[in-house]
Amino acid sequence: MEYKKRNGFFVFCFSFIPGAVEMYMGFMKNGVSLMATFMVFCVGLMLDFSLLSGLAAGLVVVTWFYAFFHAWNMYRLSGNILMGMEDRYIWTEFGLPKEFEIKEEKVRRVFAIAFILVGASALWDNILEYLRDIIVNYVSADIWRAFSEILYNVPQIVISVAFIYVGIRLIKGKKKELGISDVSGENN
Repeated sequence: MEYKKRNGFFVFCFSFIPGAVEMYMGFMKNGVSLMATFMVFCVGLMLDFSLLSGLAAGLVVVTWFYAFFHAWNMYRLSGNILMGMEDRYIWTEFGLPKEFEIKEEKVRRVFAIAFILVGASALWDNILEYLRDIIVNYVSADIWRAFSEILYNVPQIVISVAFIYVGIRLIKGKKKELGISDVSGENN
């Protein structure tokens, strides 16, 4: 089987889209996983949390540059080397397990929770608009100003608490997996 060199113009155009060159060259797992990683960071950039969106902004930039140079490095490899390369997920290049297996039920649960949180946040924003109109028009604008800051931050507070809860559960699960007991009062 002979390797056919890819068109440099298309590689140039596709190199601006993370993962596109990898897919163009036939490395579908590599390209799709790189593109999905970039998109996850872009979604994180759109969230209204200053710390999370700031971190996501940095990761978007780093991922884009990584993808750009990764694409050109792959394009410059000889056909023999490319033919011998294994198509693998991008995270395996960073030492994560090759068999990064995610069970379907966990994916559904994560997406369900994400949809519930996003939907509840949007619903809360709509309720606040109606509540603001009622309080400002029929009660007092001063009362609205006093409580509006707290009310607008409720979705962020709820999501922050959810992240903390999930983090604690992950730590406890890891301790349980390793057989580490969580006994209070012990001095280590």
